[in-house]
Amino acid sequence: MSRKLGIVGLFLLILLSSTKAMSNSNLPVHVYGNLGYYFTYTESDQGSVSNNTVGTLSLNADSYIWRPWFATFNIGGTTSLSRSQTKTTNNNVDILQTHGELSLIPRSRYPFRLSFNTNNNVSEWGVIPSFGEEYRSQYLNARQSVILPSGDRLDAWYTSRSRNYFDTKYLDDTVGGKIKVRGLKYNLYANGTYQERKREGSSDKTKNALASLTHNYFPTSDFYIKTLLSNTYFNDGKESDISSIFLNRKTNTSQMSSFFYWRPIYRPYTMTGGIRAYRRDSEISNADDNVQVGVDANIAANYTLTRRTRLTATANASVLHMNQTSDARNTNQSLLLSYRSDKWFYRNIGYHWFANAGIGNQVNIEFEKTEFSQNLNGSIGHTAQRVWITGNRSSMKFNFTQSARDSILSEDLENSLNISHSATLFWNEELRKGRFYTQLSVLDSRNIDEETETQILNYQLSRIVPVNRLSQWGAHASLQSSRRYTAGDNNDSFWGGFLTTASGRLNYQHGRLFGIYKLKFRLKLDVSSTANRDGDDRQQADLEARMGYNIGKLSTALIGREVWSDTGLGTFVLMFQLNRSF
Repeated sequence: MSRKLGIVGLFLLILLSSTKAMSNSNLPVHVYGNLGYYFTYTESDQGSVSNNTVGTLSLNADSYIWRPWFATFNIGGTTSLSRSQTKTTNNNVDILQTHGELSLIPRSRYPFRLSFNTNNNVSEWGVIPSFGEEYRSQYLNARQSVILPSGDRLDAWYTSRSRNYFDTKYLDDTVGGKIKVRGLKYNLYANGTYQERKREGSSDKTKNALASLTHNYFPTSDFYIKTLLSNTYFNDGKESDISSIFLNRKTNTSQMSSFFYWRPIYRPYTMTGGIRAYRRDSEISNADDNVQVGVDANIAANYTLTRRTRLTATANASVLHMNQTSDARNTNQSLLLSYRSDKWFYRNIGYHWFANAGIGNQVNIEFEKTEFSQNLNGSIGHTAQRVWITGNRSSMKFNFTQSARDSILSEDLENSLNISHSATLFWNEELRKGRFYTQLSVLDSRNIDEETETQILNYQLSRIVPVNRLSQWGAHASLQSSRRYTAGDNNDSFWGGFLTTASGRLNYQHGRLFGIYKLKFRLKLDVSSTANRDGDDRQQADLEARMGYNIGKLSTALIGREVWSDTGLGTFVLMFQLNRSF
């Protein structure tokens, strides 16, 4: 423990000494940070009791050398001491993090940035026998950028990271580059990284490489095409005599994809599409090499015949080849004609109807086996809506929809007729004394041929009432009840009838408790009841009270929370928070 406190004290001494030296050298130093204290007491229904104490301190300093445009730097760090105690264990977690960043000529066309971070995490568990672990990491990043007069940008970086935990040290080295070129009618982005990862004391070395090229082309406002080329290489680098297919893995994945859209202005048609081709080579020790090749393509077009009628055509195809285990080719085509009428009004009732009909074709080829499938589908429905103005800032809206959909498959020529009814009643009221909102929705869906039924009822309510200019209370409730029926061998009925899930919230908040300025109070009660079809219903209540006080750079909070559950997993939590920034 003394060693840890000595490390923390040394860190603070170095930081304070550096800031003092900078101030003595007439550097414009800006020092800032915060000091925090957090305490949590937890007690469960099973009788377990625990408390946790956390102290945090953060210090940062900003300054520049000679001129702000020449060099700027930032140094700082954060330390955290955490103590957790139960009836049987004592857990300690100490964290020390430091960081530093230097930027040279940051506002020029050749900015350079160097950053360095460290993290030291020490954990101890006071059990019998006691044990602990330590995690340390260091991160170094250097980045050079070049901004050309045309606005194009080039970036190159080097990253080195080391991690120590469980007496094992891992080293990562990464180099990368990025190019951004912006033309009048195109953008070009190129990116590449290479990483090597090794474990100290071992000859294993993992290698990762990634290269990508993205090209965006937009000759006009109504045409756009995006093309991506990428290649990924991975080698776990394991050198072991153990006979295992999970060692010495190498994968090399190449991909090309392109997407376009064509949306002519003042034209009745639009078109979108894309294509993707990829190849993946895998090499695993003591196993056959695996080569996977695939191609996917799709295209869709919309044509507006009239203001109310649209014709949509889609087509897609895919090919997948994987050694001798898979050779699949699939194609799908569809044609859909849809119609939507104008909205008619009669005594404040809006009404319109809609219909569509379509045909589809599907071809599946697996090696020498070919399967054809066609489907014919159609739907029709109508919607009515009525709005009532019930006050100056109050309204009620009712919506009712009915629809029917039928589909026929060529394999068995069986129909699948689905009929649905839905209705929604909505009422909103906004007054000086608050806001009231409520909504009731019902849905009934039936599949005549498959003999399935679904009914859903949903109700929501929200009410916010200001007591005065400093306090208000609110109530929110939600209820959903549903059931589903599926015909079986024994003519199964509804699964236990309706299953209902309900939740509610009551809250109260005050902005100046006991007349003390900025002393805020909030009380919240959440209740819920969840029903499951297996009969394992659950009820829970959550009561939380929070009192907070902010003045200047000091903020405090006292939070109490009681959770009750019929499963016996309730808890009581008491929290105190104190934070001072400077």
